[in-house]
Amino acid sequence: MRALAALKAATMAKLFREGLRGEPLKQTEIGEIPESWEVVRIGDHCTRMNYGTSQRCTTQLATTPVLRIPNIIHGTIETSDLKYAQPGDLTDKEIEKLRLEPGDLLFVRTNGNREYTGRCAVYEGRPEGALFASYLIRVRLSGDVLVPHFVQQFLSEVGREQIAGRANPAADGKFNIDTSILRSLAIPRPPKSEQQEIISILAALDERRRLAQEKSAALQRLFSSLLHALMTGAIRVKNLDMAEVSHA
Repeated sequence: MRALAALKAATMAKLFREGLRGEPLKQTEIGEIPESWEVVRIGDHCTRMNYGTSQRCTTQLATTPVLRIPNIIHGTIETSDLKYAQPGDLTDKEIEKLRLEPGDLLFVRTNGNREYTGRCAVYEGRPEGALFASYLIRVRLSGDVLVPHFVQQFLSEVGREQIAGRANPAADGKFNIDTSILRSLAIPRPPKSEQQEIISILAALDERRRLAQEKSAALQRLFSSLLHALMTGAIRVKNLDMAEVSHA
């Protein structure tokens, strides 16, 4: 899995620097990029950027899930640990303001580790009807210039230092970002078709890594199960030639 992570990092560095068309490169504020690409600011191409709700949520099942920092994991939305706003906790106006739409980017705005501050994921419609909590910032792109998954992939690795380097230390030892920092982030802008091609390549690498992680976890569970069976005597091994095993 480390090899797959290293492969993706190297692939991202190459794709976001050279693109897919073999173009000459030009120097910009974010490093070298293909000659036809532009550098744009997120703030110039978003229709909404706001903080989430500070209303206390609970694990009691309800119709309004609220995404929090623990739900933004490895660039995806993790839904196994959800909390909910209870009926009457929020007004209809608040719910409308906070309701997520597919394609919305969610940024973690505070963390004790500078490198984790600003990590983000794209909401894909699950869980349905979700809102978001106050320690997250929602960015809704206008859609005509930047593709959400392209932005998320760029900021997860190549553009990561833009966020980490601007995160502000707080008195409680945490590091914070705000909407002004997000608005100022510089993003490379290839043609939309090339953005989609780059996303597809990186998504394929992510899928390979996910499958490898699942296989590793399954093997670990199998090993633990067999070890338990051996230790408890549920399985007995007779006449095992250890010399033969050591040379296998």
